[in-house]
Amino acid sequence: MKRRNNYLYFRNLITLPVIIVLLLTSCKILYIPTTHNSPMLSNKNEFQVSALVGTGVNLQSAYAVTDHVGLMLNGFFLSSNKEMDLGSDSTKKINELWLNFEAGAGYFTKVLDVFTFEIYAGGGTGRVPADFRNMNYTYDGTQTAPMSKLFIQPAIGFRSKFIDVSGVSRFSAITMNNQMLYFFEPGIVAKLGYKNFRVMGNMGISTHLNNLENVTWDYMPFNVGIGLQYNIGRKY
Repeated sequence: MKRRNNYLYFRNLITLPVIIVLLLTSCKILYIPTTHNSPMLSNKNEFQVSALVGTGVNLQSAYAVTDHVGLMLNGFFLSSNKEMDLGSDSTKKINELWLNFEAGAGYFTKVLDVFTFEIYAGGGTGRVPADFRNMNYTYDGTQTAPMSKLFIQPAIGFRSKFIDVSGVSRFSAITMNNQMLYFFEPGIVAKLGYKNFRVMGNMGISTHLNNLENVTWDYMPFNVGIGLQYNIGRKY
């Protein structure tokens, strides 16, 4: 039974990148939602830094300016190789890059001593492959386009010395190619460890809230990540 469980774990670990590559190569997916940064800060001067891999590489940080005000700074990077069809049975290997940065500020407060409510708002900017539909140029893999993001993210969770778990509801406004789409992006963030060091994971979905007619780009319908977090300054 243990050998079979190990097999299933590694099979799923290998399957996820394959699914991501297939999605990126089969559609014009230009918006990839970042993992949720739900810090569940507890007190003034608490600081966190995290790194996750999954649907891209996500770097996250958060700092408690006061006992109720927090700041966050996030970064995202993804590199994807794919074969581009040039016609006449010829192809070209290209490398596409996604890169963006986000910053936000928010409010947090303890509820019944072991729970935390938080709400953050912010925005970001970055670059994506300029592989839009119905464009007046031929995409060759080298062109990029700007993207911008605004978000508001309420969450509530449980925190302790050993585990933090939070449910997140993020609302995002994404602008690319002069088109703005609104997304509802709920997710779950779990952190397991002891005090300063924790293993963390995040799973979430992304669903659009407006009409996709005539939209020239697609989006990834989920985000997932697993990584490590270092935390200092939390009072237990």
